[in-house]
Amino acid sequence: MKYYADVLGNWIDADRMANLILNRKEIIPDNDQGAELLSSCGNLLAHTGDPRCRDAYNLALEIWENPYQKFTTQFRIAVAEIKRLNQPKAIPEAIKKSYQAAIEFGNRTKNSSDTKFSKGLIKNLEALFYIKSKQLDKAGESIKEALDLISDIPSSNLTIIPGISYRYRLQILENYGLYAGMTSSWKDALPIYRQALTMSREHHPESLAEVLAMYGYALIQAKESREAIEVLLEAEELFSQDIWIDKVPQIHKMLAVAYDDIGNNERSLFWLEKLMNQSELTPTL
Repeated sequence: MKYYADVLGNWIDADRMANLILNRKEIIPDNDQGAELLSSCGNLLAHTGDPRCRDAYNLALEIWENPYQKFTTQFRIAVAEIKRLNQPKAIPEAIKKSYQAAIEFGNRTKNSSDTKFSKGLIKNLEALFYIKSKQLDKAGESIKEALDLISDIPSSNLTIIPGISYRYRLQILENYGLYAGMTSSWKDALPIYRQALTMSREHHPESLAEVLAMYGYALIQAKESREAIEVLLEAEELFSQDIWIDKVPQIHKMLAVAYDDIGNNERSLFWLEKLMNQSELTPTL
C-alpha cells in the first residue's frame, strides 16, 4: 500500500489491492498496524470514488486507539462523502460525527486546542460542501470561521505533529484564496496566496509546489502573467522532481497561457509542445 502512494505516486490499480485486502479483513490484526492498513485502503478507495471506502474507514475506526487517528479517520469519511461519493444525504451525518470525533479527540488528550483546531478543519470542509452546492454566502462564513479557529493556535500547543498541522493550515489558506478569487476578485486572492507561500517555505516545503501552482493560476487570472511565469517555472521544476509528476501537464498548460498573455508566442508554443509530448507519453490502461 505504501508503495502505491509513496513510491509510484499514483493510484493505478491500487483500488484492486485495497479490495483484495478488505475481502480478507478477518486476518487483519486488531492493532494499530491493522488500523493503518485499513485506513490506507480507505484512502485508496476514496480516491477512486469506491463506496467500499466507508467499510474500510469504519473498520479502522473500530481498531484505532490513537485519538488523533480516530478523528482523522472519521474526518476522511466526511471528506470522501463530499468530494467523491456523491450521496448528499450522507453528508450531514458524516459532518456531525466529525464534530463529535473532534470533541472526543480533545477530551482524550485533555487539550481543548486539539478540539478547536479540528473544528477548524471541519469548517473548511463545510466550506467546500457549500461551494459545491453553490451556497457561496455560507461557504464564505465557514471558511472565515475555519481561519478564526486555527489562526491563534500555535502548533506547539497541539497534539498533532507540527508538519501535519501546517499542511492543514495551508489547505485552509488555499481554499480561502480560491473562494476570494471566485467571489470577489483574483487580485484580492493574491495576498492570501502570498501568505500561504511564506508559510510553506518556512514550515511545510512539501506543499510548496502545490502552493506555487495555485498562486500561479491566481496571478494569471489577475492578469499578472509575467509574475505568474516566474512562479510557475519554480512549480514546474519542483513537480518534475517529485513523485507527483502527473501534475506537470497542468503547469505546462498554465505556462503556455501565461506566455501567450504577454505576447511571447515562441515560449507559449514551446510549453504547448511539451504538453502534447507529455500526453503522448501517458499510458492508457
